Amino acid sequence: MINRARLHHALTPRSFLNIRSLHIDPLQHSLRNLLRQTAQPVVVVTSILSKDGPEGIKYHGATLSSFASISMHPSPLVTFSLRIPSRMATSIHDSGKAQEPSLEQPNVMINLLSASQASHAVRFSRADLYPNPFEGIDWTLSKDGLPVLNGSLGALSCRVIASSPLDALTDESSSTELVVGTTAALKSELYIAKVLGVEEIKHIGEGNEDTLPLVYHHRRYCTIGQFVDDYSSSMPPPASRGTP
Repeated sequence: MINRARLHHALTPRSFLNIRSLHIDPLQHSLRNLLRQTAQPVVVVTSILSKDGPEGIKYHGATLSSFASISMHPSPLVTFSLRIPSRMATSIHDSGKAQEPSLEQPNVMINLLSASQASHAVRFSRADLYPNPFEGIDWTLSKDGLPVLNGSLGALSCRVIASSPLDALTDESSSTELVVGTTAALKSELYIAKVLGVEEIKHIGEGNEDTLPLVYHHRRYCTIGQFVDDYSSSMPPPASRGTP
């Protein structure tokens, strides 16, 4: 009999549950419900602010579960999306303009969070509660000056090479999903980034917390448990994934 992977849930802030859809499209509703049953990796994308933020803050970070690897050859590529407008989107666009035409200078760091970092995921998703999310946590700068969160599974030094507003890729002019208490539709932008390096990470957790991933499942932060079979280590990766 197949053993199901055990998911160890971490607290998710109540505010994450305050997003509702008005005029729900049946397809979007069904797709959303299905995807909630899958586990998504949780990352914090960090960058340098083009303009200093409040109290002279020079760096910014954003929690995402839209991260994926899409290619290993001929170049390693990853993708993620951001809501726009946002400080992170602005800093990425501004850093890209400042560094053109070089494509070998990283402008974002993608920190893949470990099971011990659920609080980091909350911290970097709530600017209203944590105006300076780097304060009080263990982090350092890469040789290129980008923030690396110690205790992560790993961190990818990346250069964004392409982006497009998601509504430009469909026939829809805007999203129908609204945040309760607002009247503006939420829009997103898709980014493709070239991986330029894998950073060495200082591990700070106890036991194997630093070696287990933080994932997002059914609107909660979790981690993985045991493998579902004895063949996982010998099975090739799915052909559609950009993993080795």
